[in-house]
Amino acid sequence: MATHSTLNRLPHDLRNQRGFTLIELMISLVIGLLLSAAIVKIYADTSQIYRFQGAVSEVKKTGVLPGLPASHRSPSGKFRL
Repeated sequence: MATHSTLNRLPHDLRNQRGFTLIELMISLVIGLLLSAAIVKIYADTSQIYRFQGAVSEVKKTGVLPGLPASHRSPSGKFRL
């Protein structure tokens, strides 16, 4: 059974506890997930931009649109309508 001196010490002992509460852990988890989602979004957007710039570079170099059917290309490789 708890004595009077033990009950007086209880709040002081609780204030000196070490570690994180469940709420603190949940908040840090949500912040980490939001940061991860932002990083993945930036990576996906950047890789899409690089692919687009590569396709533009290919069109400028060859004059042929990638994925254009062969029926729309002239013998010189240029596209025709």
